[in-house]
Amino acid sequence: MAVISYNHLTELLEALDILTDIEFVTKLRQSIAQASEGKTVSWENAKAKLGL
Repeated sequence: MAVISYNHLTELLEALDILTDIEFVTKLRQSIAQASEGKTVSWENAKAKLGL
């Protein structure tokens, strides 16, 4: 048994929910690889694409 705060428990459950989403984890890994390769979008281009 372990004792943790309610806030830590909800954060842990949220993290588990995210990490069990195979599609999300796959896209996250792809994004990390692209960023490592320098394949990024500038903040100005991102805002333009989003119409901001």
